[in-house]
Amino acid sequence: MPREKQNFESDEQRQIIRGRFHRILTESGRPLIRDLCTFEELAFKTTSTGRKKRTETEKQNYLNALYEEKLLELETEKKEEQAKKTEVVLVQHVMQKYLDYIQQFKTKLTLTHYSHALSIYIEAVGNHPVTEYKKHFEVTLKQFLDKKNLSPSTMRTYFVEIQSFWSWCFKNEYIEKPVFLEKPKIVKKEPGVYSQDTLAQIEKLLLDRVRNAPKNRKTAYLNHYRIFQLAYYTGMRVGEIWAMKLENISIKEGFLFIRSCPELNWFPKKKKEARVPLSEKLITFLAEDFSQRNDREVWYLDNGEGENHFSSVGNASQPFERIKEKFGFSGIKPVHGFRATVATRLLESNVNITTVQSLLRHEKIETTRGYLNTSNLPVKQAVDIL
Repeated sequence: MPREKQNFESDEQRQIIRGRFHRILTESGRPLIRDLCTFEELAFKTTSTGRKKRTETEKQNYLNALYEEKLLELETEKKEEQAKKTEVVLVQHVMQKYLDYIQQFKTKLTLTHYSHALSIYIEAVGNHPVTEYKKHFEVTLKQFLDKKNLSPSTMRTYFVEIQSFWSWCFKNEYIEKPVFLEKPKIVKKEPGVYSQDTLAQIEKLLLDRVRNAPKNRKTAYLNHYRIFQLAYYTGMRVGEIWAMKLENISIKEGFLFIRSCPELNWFPKKKKEARVPLSEKLITFLAEDFSQRNDREVWYLDNGEGENHFSSVGNASQPFERIKEKFGFSGIKPVHGFRATVATRLLESNVNITTVQSLLRHEKIETTRGYLNTSNLPVKQAVDIL
C-alpha cells in the first residue's frame, strides 16, 4: 500500500509547524512547503477569559483551517503567475518601459535618437508581441531602411540602438532567448580633416563677420568665433563647448573643466568629467574675450544676459554647416571635423598616441588611432627610401 501523504511536519529547531502542499509542486517535483504556525499558537487559543489549551481535536481543526487558507493563497498566486506568463505584451509597450528606464542616464538628445530608432522598428515590422520576435524581422527592417536611402552608417546606428533594446528585454526577462541583430557592414572612411588653408579661410570669415557685424548680430557672430577657438585649439566636442560655463575656465591655471550641466540636461560622454589644458594662443584669446564680457554672463556661449545663446547642441553646430556649404567643403563633419583635425595634426607631428588619447578623452586607444587620416602620411617619402 502507498504511504499516506502527510500534510504537516514539525520544525523542532524553529518551533514551527509547516504545511506540505502536494497539489503545488516545486521545479524538482516535490511538494511546496510553507510555515503555518508556531508550536505555541497551536497549543493555545485565546478566549474571552484568557488563553486556554486546545484539545487534540481543536488542534487538528486549527491546522486544517490554516492549511486550507494557505493552499487557497498559493493556488491564487500560481494562477496569477500563469496568467502573467500567457498575457500578450506588445513590443511597443515594452519599448516605452525601456525608454523610461534609460532616460535616467541618457541625455535628452540621445533619448530622442533611441526613441526614433524604435519607432522606425515598429513602422517596419509592426507592433508584435514582445515574445514573438522572428529572424526575418531583421530582413524586413533592413529593406525598410533601404527604401529611405539612408547611409550605411545611419542604418548601422539604428541597428545598434534597436539591439540595445532587445538586450535589455532579455536581461529583464521579457524574452527567454537573446535577440542578435546583424548590423549592416560599413566601409570605414578616412576621417574628414581641415587643411591649414581651409582653417585659415574659416577663421578669416568668422573674424570678418565679428568686425563688420551689425549690432543685432554681433553676439551671434562672436559666439561662432568662440566655438571655433575651443574646437580648433582643444579638439573639444561641440556639446562640451555648448555646455561650458565661464566658471569652469581657469586662465590662471591654464585649464578648463568639462563638468555635468543639469540645467541643460547635458552630461559628459560616459558621464566622465575632465580637465583640458589651454594652449598659450587660446589663453591669449580667452583673456581678451573675458575682458570684454559683462558681469551678467554665465556661459562661454552667452547671449550677454546670462543665458546660453544656443538652444541646443544642434543649434550651435548649424553656423558651421552653413560655412561648409558656402565653401563647398565635402567629407567633413562641420564641428567634429576640428576634433579630427586636431587628432590628425598631433599624430602626424609624432605626438605620442597615448597623449593624444588623453587630450581627446578616448576610452580606447583604437578610437584615437581611427582619427589618423593616413592619406596625409608621407608614404611617398617612405617608399623612396627603399
